[in-house]
Amino acid sequence: VSSDGGTTWNGTLALNDGVNPYYGQVSDVSFGAGTTVYAVVDQQLYRSGDDGATWAATSLPTYTVLSIQADATDANTVLIGGYAGLMRSTDGGDSATALNSGLSFSVGAPVAVNRIVLHPNYPATPQIWLGTVDAGIYFSANSGTTWAVQNDGLAAINIRALAMFHDASTHRMFAGYGDAFTPSPALYRGNNSGPGTPFTSWAP
Repeated sequence: VSSDGGTTWNGTLALNDGVNPYYGQVSDVSFGAGTTVYAVVDQQLYRSGDDGATWAATSLPTYTVLSIQADATDANTVLIGGYAGLMRSTDGGDSATALNSGLSFSVGAPVAVNRIVLHPNYPATPQIWLGTVDAGIYFSANSGTTWAVQNDGLAAINIRALAMFHDASTHRMFAGYGDAFTPSPALYRGNNSGPGTPFTSWAP
């Protein structure tokens, strides 16, 4: 945690392997309502209620977590992505329900969710985009009730990062890609018909 814009830092979440304390690998951090922060550390979900000063592991059942996205309006609601697809928790990450309708790479196997991006006006505009390890990009227009794949123009499926830029006149989505075995441009930009509309295709 830094309180001076990143000039200095203090370790805030030390784990223990039964022998020595250590700092785990942090793969995602998301700020929720108020002073709530969620983090994925060593593929486990942790929650802080004091802006990251102290942390506690959630009691989420065994589930390999890769990504999280907190709800900005409700401190106890968080989207959780991983090898079991996408889940939503409404109790601060202690339990969760699957949101995998249409979110499948093969029958009975949900995609592995690597990144989650919400529309800037979420939940009023209930749009969610997912970057996956094995199936490209998925989109939901109804807060995760159903999903549709949106890979037109992508030459890659292993999406490592998603980022959105949004203002009154511009609505852009960028997808970063990385795979040691498939040649492809490293960055794609989503194409859409105007601010607030879904990204229906992609271009390098």
